[in-house]
Amino acid sequence: MDIRVGVCGLPRRIEVLSEKLDVVEVQETFYRPKPGKYPRWKKRAPGLEFTVKAWFLITHGWNRFLARKARLDEAGLDLNTSNIGGLKPTAENFKLLEEVINAARELDANLIIFQTPSSFKPLDINGISEFMRQVKEKGFTPVWEVRGSTLEYKEELARITGRTSGLVLSTDILRGFLPVDYGNNILYTRLHGLGGRQVNYKYKYTFNDLKRLLNQVLYYIENRMKTVSYVMFNNIYMFDDATSFKRVLEQLNLGK
Repeated sequence: MDIRVGVCGLPRRIEVLSEKLDVVEVQETFYRPKPGKYPRWKKRAPGLEFTVKAWFLITHGWNRFLARKARLDEAGLDLNTSNIGGLKPTAENFKLLEEVINAARELDANLIIFQTPSSFKPLDINGISEFMRQVKEKGFTPVWEVRGSTLEYKEELARITGRTSGLVLSTDILRGFLPVDYGNNILYTRLHGLGGRQVNYKYKYTFNDLKRLLNQVLYYIENRMKTVSYVMFNNIYMFDDATSFKRVLEQLNLGK
């Protein structure tokens, strides 16, 4: 049974994460990919799997709050910001995607995570499907984290995944049920804490939470034909919670 446990970000040195966990989702690429630095990461942790979170410009468009955090200047981007975001199959979005892909290649990463805003309306079925197909044709597996009100668009999500072989839909499976997806065998869940509204980064998972999490993962393996499962913690206590979940798996002779 292939259950891979990891964290979203670098809560410890890469060497420690490589020793204790299976995978790390690179977060800094969400704010701005920095190709050229990542071969050093791979060299320091050759046995660690990396996934890469896509640049927010591709999913959110020009967002002033995120841009300030990323220290981005709209004038310095050298592209038409009205044509970015929303997973649109535009030349501008694909230009941004190339930066993400360059980072992914340096890390030997296969999965690219696209986190759209919680209010995103997936109405452009043809456009989103085409964008995701292009990601797949470039040799990567697109993982789309759907959350918030986006989860209400069940018919649209089903049509998009039905048209895009290999597209992985992702959500926090302790907060909601994963929409039906087609043509892939991967479960990818990002865990943002319990309680609060959509996220509660200060939450520390209890032993009972982790048992429920395992039951949810096993459900998707048994009923949705998921042969590879990524369980990614994205809270303040991510390292402690991830290593605790690894111990639960080891006690049951499960995991990677």
